[in-house]
Amino acid sequence: CTGVQCLIKQWYQRRVRADDCNVLPEVVNYMCDDYEVKTGATEITAKTTKTTCKKMKDTDGQCKTPSDTAVAADVASFSGQAVCMACADNDAKCATVSSAGRLAALILPVIALLYTL
Repeated sequence: CTGVQCLIKQWYQRRVRADDCNVLPEVVNYMCDDYEVKTGATEITAKTTKTTCKKMKDTDGQCKTPSDTAVAADVASFSGQAVCMACADNDAKCATVSSAGRLAALILPVIALLYTL
C-alpha cells in the first residue's frame, strides 16, 4: 500500500494488534458439560451430553460449572451456550474450569494405569 491509506492501515493494525485486520482468527471446538434440573429434583446435575463451544486456536477454553451454593433457579446459567465462558469474578454460585484441565484429568489416570502394567 502507499500514501495515506498505508499509514491508516498501519495505525489501525497497531491499535488492534493484528497482522491483517481482514483475516479471521482460526477457531476450534471444545466441549463443556451441560446441566439440567430433572423433574421433581432440586439440585443441578450434569447431562449425559455435552455442549460444543468455540475458542480461538492455541487458547484454553473455559467452562462454567455450578458450585455447591447454586440452586435449581440458576440452571439457565449452566445450560446451552451459557456454559462456554468463564464465571463472573464475584459469582459465588459458579466455578470456572479449563477445557485443558478436564482433558488432563481424563488422561493422567490412564497413563498411571498403563505405567503400572
